[in-house]
Amino acid sequence: MWLDSNQIEEIRGFENLCNLEYLRIVSNQISEIKGLDNLIKLNVLHLAKNRISVIKGLDTLANLKVLNLESNKIYDIKGLDSLQNLKRLYLSDNSITEIKNLDNLVNLEELNLDNNQIPIIKGLGNLKRLRYITLEKNPLHKQYVSRIYTSEGYPLCIKFP
Repeated sequence: MWLDSNQIEEIRGFENLCNLEYLRIVSNQISEIKGLDNLIKLNVLHLAKNRISVIKGLDTLANLKVLNLESNKIYDIKGLDSLQNLKRLYLSDNSITEIKNLDNLVNLEELNLDNNQIPIIKGLGNLKRLRYITLEKNPLHKQYVSRIYTSEGYPLCIKFP
């Protein structure tokens, strides 16, 4: 289901869509993640370009594999503990200052944290399946990253073997 650019302020009306697997509500005015409790079969959730500041309301989405929260107002990574099947997490263009609270995401393969405020790479030790992380346009200290940089001096991406 695609509901992009509709000036939606609140997620509601999904109570009976328990078989929904894909939901995209991008470029709206949502400030809080709620109303998704019955979407237990949801695999993909795109909530990019909204006004979300806190990650919460995802506890029942255990089957979620892709979560896109890019271009919101998120400052802290939290509220993801129940998403153990998550494979791809997109958090670019927010205000995140620290990589943390990802330990339970044991199946995470791809993490996008471009254009945040992250100075140090840490908090990834338990992510054994992580293969790809992007950190472009973060104020990273160069001693913490590989030698691959963009022309602006930002790390482009880090790939793990």
